[in-house]
Amino acid sequence: MADYLQPVGRAWRITSIVGCTLTALICLLLSLMLWTDMIRRHSFDYEGKPLWMGAAFVGGIGVAAAFIAWRLLRRRAAVNGVTVMPTWFIQLFGLLLLIGLCFVAYHRGSALFMFEGVFICLAMIFVGRHISRRRRV
Repeated sequence: MADYLQPVGRAWRITSIVGCTLTALICLLLSLMLWTDMIRRHSFDYEGKPLWMGAAFVGGIGVAAAFIAWRLLRRRAAVNGVTVMPTWFIQLFGLLLLIGLCFVAYHRGSALFMFEGVFICLAMIFVGRHISRRRRV
């Protein structure tokens, strides 16, 4: 069985830095554009839908991507010594993703949709357990 928490080579690290930096720039600029448009229009909704939630979500992704790029550039791992992001962040994001996945699957009436993504969410939630088990071996 492959161990997915191994160090990667220089080429993958540089590729990840470039990808995360581009993602951060695009997401943060898009979020800034959305926020300035909402402020200019004096409305946080667009056609009755909460636009501010999308702007905050895209901004959060941009901040996370910038944080990852910065940590990769500085060659810093999290306190656990394995991941770049703190374990609590990965677990929290996995939990929020699972809640969103269940919500969308319920409203779509598609159990298959939830089944397709639940394992990724569970892997994110239990990443701390996998790291601690890896350290014991």
